[in-house]
Amino acid sequence: TGNAALFASQLADRLTERGVFDQVTLTALNDTPVDEALAEPGPLLVVCSVYGEGVPPDNATQFAADLLARRTTAPVGGPFAVFGLGDSRYAME
Repeated sequence: TGNAALFASQLADRLTERGVFDQVTLTALNDTPVDEALAEPGPLLVVCSVYGEGVPPDNATQFAADLLARRTTAPVGGPFAVFGLGDSRYAME
């Protein structure tokens, strides 16, 4: 639906407006290999929505698998976080 892309764009604007970062790069998860994303200077923030009961979108599936595989074979180069947007129609457990 574009909610995660819109939120990421607004977050990037605020982070640069407030001087937290000089530059923020936005890209779709299926357009950037994990190694390339982690090679960028500064922290990595992944903004991703889910559908149903926590199912990631298709464009996040390969990125998540590659990130998890990398974590088990080599440490991540810098700080990273994942911000997930859920669906309020489903109960939290």
